[in-house]
Amino acid sequence: MPPKDAAAPGVAGGRGSDRLSGLRDEVLFRVMGHLPAWEAVRTCVLSTRWCDVWASASRLDIRQPRPCRDFARFVKLVRNLLLRRRQLAPLHSLRLYWFGRTRDGSSASSWITYAVRHGAEEIELSAEGHVVYPSPEYTSFVVDGDDDLAVYRLRILKLVHVRLDGTTLAQLCSRCTCLEELELKDCQIPDIAKVRSTMLKRLTMIKCQIPSGVLVYAPNIVSLHCVRPFGYVP
Repeated sequence: MPPKDAAAPGVAGGRGSDRLSGLRDEVLFRVMGHLPAWEAVRTCVLSTRWCDVWASASRLDIRQPRPCRDFARFVKLVRNLLLRRRQLAPLHSLRLYWFGRTRDGSSASSWITYAVRHGAEEIELSAEGHVVYPSPEYTSFVVDGDDDLAVYRLRILKLVHVRLDGTTLAQLCSRCTCLEELELKDCQIPDIAKVRSTMLKRLTMIKCQIPSGVLVYAPNIVSLHCVRPFGYVP
């Protein structure tokens, strides 16, 4: 459970008498949501009131420092971050930005799975720093039906500089049953793909490589933007 609100500044028995210690939980969580994850962790030294607040923040911003020569160290840091986060604390959004030289996205897939299983409503996955386009596993965005503890709420998905084959894109749209907004930016879609969803309301494609074409069947869509495509227009 998130830490309880501190007593008002100056009140005997409170956890602190400074202004930071007097802020309410919702204010502190909002502040944490605007900080990269490692900067949020560092706030634990500001006051006793902030000691464990970062572990219950509902927004997780994991952006790999640039440049970062030791990717293994970055992976270890993120793994420890997720392990130390309060397991029952809800997660509203995940912003993930990492670098690499291969198409291996196994580490990123495990972080996405963590966010989805903790009820994330918005996920942004950016691989702009990669030399090649990595391929995310669509299963990372889907909750296993056998997991009774997971709550699926993913409504907004943004993918940047990733490779999506026809199966991946089709499964993302059909199996992400709450998905309402999908944004693809600088993505490779090498095979003909189908976007089929009755829940999707907004689809945005910006500078995507579409050599074979994309078919869109979304009867409830209200917004479709296709900006500077390389190849076919959906």
